[in-house]
Amino acid sequence: MAPVLKYLDFSKTFYLYTNVSGTGLETVLSQKGENEKEYIIAYASKGLTRAEQNYATTKLEYYAIIWGVEYFHHYLGYKPFIIITDHVTLYT
Repeated sequence: MAPVLKYLDFSKTFYLYTNVSGTGLETVLSQKGENEKEYIIAYASKGLTRAEQNYATTKLEYYAIIWGVEYFHHYLGYKPFIIITDHVTLYT
């Protein structure tokens, strides 16, 4: 079953997932609803240039976060949000 996009709720926390593949960046914006079930608000992706494809993995993961925040800035600019990445080097 395909995921269902939900309307956003500015009173709830946003979650920004980012990921990098060999050829592009992906980001997903979500929120938790009733019963702590997570719902997707929006998706976005961007292809990498040939030069960007040569960047180190950690640099690309940072780039994905920055790009995702900039892409969804009209939602994320109002309150704190949580970034989720699978790149262990970026964990704090």
